[in-house]
Amino acid sequence: MFVLAFAFGLVVNELNLRYIRSHNPTDAPLNTRSTVHGFTVWSIDNAWYLPQIHWFLEGRGFTLGPDDPRMAVRRSPGYPLFYGLHRILFGERGSFFVIRYSQLALNGLAAVLLGLTVLAFTDRPGLAKLTSCGHALNPYTAGYCYYTITEGLSPALTVVSLYCFGRAARRGGAGSWLLAGASAGIAALTRPVCGLLLPAFVLALAADAKGAAALAAAARRSGLVLLGFLLPVIPWAVRNYAVTGGDVVLLEQYPDDPMGYGVGEIAFRKWWSGWQNPRAEEYANSVLRAGAASRPEEAAALAEQFVRSLPPPALHGAGPDEIRRALMNLNGCLLARSATCDRAVAGEFSELADRFRRAAPLRYWCLTPLETLASVVFQSFSSAFAMLNPEGRRFGPLQVGVKAGMYALNVALWLGALVFGLFASAPRALKVLVSVFPLSLVVFFVVLIRYVEARYFLPAYALYSVALCHLAAGAWARAVR
Repeated sequence: MFVLAFAFGLVVNELNLRYIRSHNPTDAPLNTRSTVHGFTVWSIDNAWYLPQIHWFLEGRGFTLGPDDPRMAVRRSPGYPLFYGLHRILFGERGSFFVIRYSQLALNGLAAVLLGLTVLAFTDRPGLAKLTSCGHALNPYTAGYCYYTITEGLSPALTVVSLYCFGRAARRGGAGSWLLAGASAGIAALTRPVCGLLLPAFVLALAADAKGAAALAAAARRSGLVLLGFLLPVIPWAVRNYAVTGGDVVLLEQYPDDPMGYGVGEIAFRKWWSGWQNPRAEEYANSVLRAGAASRPEEAAALAEQFVRSLPPPALHGAGPDEIRRALMNLNGCLLARSATCDRAVAGEFSELADRFRRAAPLRYWCLTPLETLASVVFQSFSSAFAMLNPEGRRFGPLQVGVKAGMYALNVALWLGALVFGLFASAPRALKVLVSVFPLSLVVFFVVLIRYVEARYFLPAYALYSVALCHLAAGAWARAVR
């Protein structure tokens, strides 16, 4: 299965890389449509994961930006360290050549370990092989192996953690439970939401406990898992305490303007998230491009177009004129980079957001989250592949066919996890893992953060494979009886 996963990932990513080179021969920096030295796909998020090792080698600290103390804890260290190791060993250019193969190898290892995890819980070798094969051919995880962002690493680390937990459940021993927790801690240091594996592990342990003695044993094991989780996290937290002068930062800390657009843009996103999955960064980038080109009238037109296209739910608590005025003020702040102006605009949009919640609580707390979740489930999740998303959406028959297949598979994986959690005859601990971790991600991103892309759920896709393969194996067994 390792070879299958490696070969599948290699083929699809090389095809995508060839498409990018042929359609962007000058390699102009375009998100997901250009390359780094011709080896990996360029992502706008590279700026959040690659500079740390550069500044460290320059002697200015492990930070995103040595001139801003907050940037020393802006991102958790897992992926920057992973990339940094490649940079030290192979140099700047060589790091991009080698890291894609490292990530393909880890994805292949994850396919093997996921099968072993299923075997540990079910004692069904056939199901374990099917699950391993299913994950090996997963286009969503494979598609990020040529990216230098956390999605290239965190899915594999999640599987390693699941494997360590399954191994501990089968063999027992304090060391095994500590290792399960430590592996989850390492995953969280790469993608902080992987820390939500902790409640999934604790509930999975409790699910199999019957009686006071069993509950006490489950509590002891949960304590060991928590201790193991803290083993890799505490040294990073101690370092953060030192470099920030006293802030307690376990994983990473977002300043008021986490993406660098200012607090006004964050408040704009907060208001927008009441009625739709927001695309505030896309709007801000369009305004900034207009400003860079000295076309202020274009920025004003963007605000006007935004207001004209507002759906009826967006007007709860505010009228078009008030929204237009706030948007024009936001545009001015984005272009002027004025802190005073920025705080004033943040106050305007925060007020609009509060009024929206009061005027439409059902829309805010129920309808919008459900619509946002549906937009993640009912899509092809093919954004990693430029070859499937041509400019102008001029799709060829093959592209349409592949995207349709990915759409169907994505829906099947999500619905399979739901059906598995509710109805499947499977070990209780495995059902808890398949249900709790994805549900935790949904609550965190869809209900609390209220800003989501499909790739944010990638760490859960291994568990979706477990669920779908289990259901498929059961359906086949019933069909051949």
